[in-house]
Amino acid sequence: MNAPTPTGPPAPANAPNAPSGPQRITPHTTGPQRAAGAGRRNSLAWLIAAAVVVAALVVGIVVLVLRSGGSHHADDPTSPTSSGSTSIPTGTITAKNINVALLKKDGLCVGGCAITGTVAFTHPKWGKVTLVTTQATADGTKKADAQVSVIDAKGDSKWDYLVGPVRTFKPLAKPVDSLGHIFMTYNAGGADGIVVVGSTTDSFGMTDYSSVPLGSDPSDWRFYNAAVKDVDGKYEIVVEGDTADGKVSYTAYDWNGLEYVKG
Repeated sequence: MNAPTPTGPPAPANAPNAPSGPQRITPHTTGPQRAAGAGRRNSLAWLIAAAVVVAALVVGIVVLVLRSGGSHHADDPTSPTSSGSTSIPTGTITAKNINVALLKKDGLCVGGCAITGTVAFTHPKWGKVTLVTTQATADGTKKADAQVSVIDAKGDSKWDYLVGPVRTFKPLAKPVDSLGHIFMTYNAGGADGIVVVGSTTDSFGMTDYSSVPLGSDPSDWRFYNAAVKDVDGKYEIVVEGDTADGKVSYTAYDWNGLEYVKG
């Protein structure tokens, strides 16, 4: 008689098959570990964005500083607006405090009132005075009458002359030669020209030596397409032209004690 085979307790109906051999534990690739990695990437992105913003702010500040340190200042006598004040200056008038309000009070600024330069000098009759040049617009985009004026220490206009119509008009970088003559340059949209003025003791007080351009035809302008040359401290005016055969010519005008004449 064979012994009965032990069967033990019945297996659960849904029990999985038991794995054979040792089990390999696979690390998790989802859940908290992936979330932590994404957080690190987000933090890095925020740091990069913050750095970009800071860099942009620094660049903006540098640009503002550079712009504020431009070539013209409100009290620079050679700037287009010598004085930033809109009130008529009081006290002694100098190149540093002449402004548009003063010029308009004197009935100047016919074609416009952008101050392009000032030159202080001593006149034989008027004492310490300031020559002022103005043009229609500061950027030179409008062609209109410019003006040269002489203002005394009390703020009164002693002499003025219309120039043009031109776009730009201002003193040269070194406007006064050893004779005390004051040189200016203008442009009407083509070549540059030269204006020169000097003091006199007659009733006019100043003369332009027929150098101021009048009318609209450049062929009528005396020192058109011209520049100055320093000859032992005295300025020689050199006018460029054309010869009959189409070559470039240069004509020099020198001071003879009374007038500028061909050298």
